[in-house]
Amino acid sequence: MERHMLRSKRNTSNAFIGNIIFDDWKNDGKVDHASIITKISNGKIYVSQHNKNYKYRSLAAQRSAEPKMNIWIYRPKLEWY
Repeated sequence: MERHMLRSKRNTSNAFIGNIIFDDWKNDGKVDHASIITKISNGKIYVSQHNKNYKYRSLAAQRSAEPKMNIWIYRPKLEWY
């Protein structure tokens, strides 16, 4: 997967729409879930997941629900294919 990604980071300051977030809810080094950044408004990041109840859910709300959560943000390369 790394060869298809531009970069990974844990800092959200340079996140973009379309970035993939891998969540480690237990902070045990294992990915538990993934989501896509689908909206950024007034500095707040919103993600969408496979569940319709989590369309445009704020990343802050997700972190609040999972206080131990660690994330990795990946930016796909545009010319990955």
